Amino acid sequence: MGLLINDILFNSAEEPVNLNFNNKEKLSSYNHINENQIKVQDGKIEIDFDGRKLSWSRYTGSNSMDGILDDGHNGLEFVPESKEDIHEGDIIAFKYDDRLIVHRVIEVGNDEYGWYAVTKGDNNLQADPGKRRFEDVKFVTFGVIY
Repeated sequence: MGLLINDILFNSAEEPVNLNFNNKEKLSSYNHINENQIKVQDGKIEIDFDGRKLSWSRYTGSNSMDGILDDGHNGLEFVPESKEDIHEGDIIAFKYDDRLIVHRVIEVGNDEYGWYAVTKGDNNLQADPGKRRFEDVKFVTFGVIY
């Protein structure tokens, strides 16, 4: 028998054997930051995001994004400059009924009104009602600090 880590069994030859019988890839965020944009030294982390507007966020314990976001977690976000900044799998903050909601993008597309994104909380059974338009999207999460 080998060592089991995150549904992957490492046998004595250290060759991974995938034990995830579901085999359905879960959506994950787009890689907005390259390794060469991150510097860690002297107890500090510096992220060079090409002069873009960045912000820090905190989250409430709504349970819709548990596992990745929860009460007390800290997020790093950027303001999207165009719809090309938003990808399937990204976690976005968007305006909905005068509230700021943070959910994952599960689909992007175009319809008769232009670009849209469909969103869903990771722990919700159904997608959020309606479509998000670019002007609704206020932030894209590119990092979470626990």
